[in-house]
Amino acid sequence: MSIKTKDSLINNTIKLVSEVGLKASTSEISKMSNVAAGTLFVHFKNKEELISNTYFSIKDELQNRLNKEINFDDTPENICKEVFVFMGNFYINRPREFKFVMFTEQDPMFSNKSFAKSKEYDSALELFIKDLEKNNIIKKGSREQVFGAAWALLKYFISFNIENKVRELTKIQIAMLWDTIKA
Repeated sequence: MSIKTKDSLINNTIKLVSEVGLKASTSEISKMSNVAAGTLFVHFKNKEELISNTYFSIKDELQNRLNKEINFDDTPENICKEVFVFMGNFYINRPREFKFVMFTEQDPMFSNKSFAKSKEYDSALELFIKDLEKNNIIKKGSREQVFGAAWALLKYFISFNIENKVRELTKIQIAMLWDTIKA
């Protein structure tokens, strides 16, 4: 298996799905990648596996960069704001990846598996979040509700900024995100 071919398939999956949604066909992806239709199935057993691997390649990059760039020795408020800024700017500067993730997370076929596995990615932040809850720094309620509201607002800001060619989250947006979760 060629890593170059697999990377090409993943990159073209991001490109095509961000343009047409999950109705993108494996034959279109193969054609864009300049490989025979059957070659795709050497690397991925089916379309679902291709979409899942592509989704997690984006999440892997996000998580790896987040772990390197966030200073977890800072105050809880500053850490939360740094995470919001990092995630927002990551996707603002990668609009295709953002659209791909949005299509994937909205599709019932992929969303349940994506969210289940995504919890593994959150493990690095899990202890930090538990500490925020224990010290009454974030709102009471289920973690899914509190951070779901923040993620919904962050997605709106990312979409707004991409559409308006604003290359990073603004101070007002960051403050609004913090206000969404703080106690």
